Amino acid sequence: MKILLIGYGKMGQTIAALATQRGHEIVGIVDLHASQQNISDFTPATIDVAIEFTHPDSVLSNITACLHQGLPVVCGSTGWLHQFDQAKALTEELGGSLFYASN
Repeated sequence: MKILLIGYGKMGQTIAALATQRGHEIVGIVDLHASQQNISDFTPATIDVAIEFTHPDSVLSNITACLHQGLPVVCGSTGWLHQFDQAKALTEELGGSLFYASN
């Protein structure tokens, strides 16, 4: 599986290590401090899934950017559920894919 990591803190680094051990490929990392890449650099042709583990203030904008790119998103960030209904509505509107579970 080709994975885009959004957020490269402890969880992002752990996901990268586990995914690589299991034969998956980290195609890109979008992180304020660890990369120069942007979500808009990726398409469904270049990745299979975006995994989002960031700060609550950036979750909705990251999910929105992924959905507009046509990227399926798995989100494990916490503290943003007051915006979940917006993310769910946009997912349905764009026919996208969003899976959320708290860590």
